[in-house]
Amino acid sequence: MDCGDIYTSLRDLNLALSSEYTLSASSKVLTAQCYFRRAQVLYKFGRYDEARLDIEQSKRLRTEGGSGITEEQINLSNDIDESLNAPQNGQKRRKAGFLRAIDVGACIYLSAS
Repeated sequence: MDCGDIYTSLRDLNLALSSEYTLSASSKVLTAQCYFRRAQVLYKFGRYDEARLDIEQSKRLRTEGGSGITEEQINLSNDIDESLNAPQNGQKRRKAGFLRAIDVGACIYLSAS
């Protein structure tokens, strides 16, 4: 997946989860899957706090929708927690900062294109 694909995915997920497309009558399981996918993308960008919110929302909606929490969700949740609990000067936190800087730079570049 190249950079454009990730940004396209994030844009599409944000749109799918917007009030324009996700309504109170929307499928909870489908909405949960969108939150899970966005959590994956945010995690890849080192945006762990946002990813944590989305994975929790995903788990809540799957439970409300009558589906169990998946192993994928558990694994991503654990990865996010591990990253959030990493030492501030540790390699994981430095990598996250670097990814966020790339994310901002790419946003600037893509919006200028």
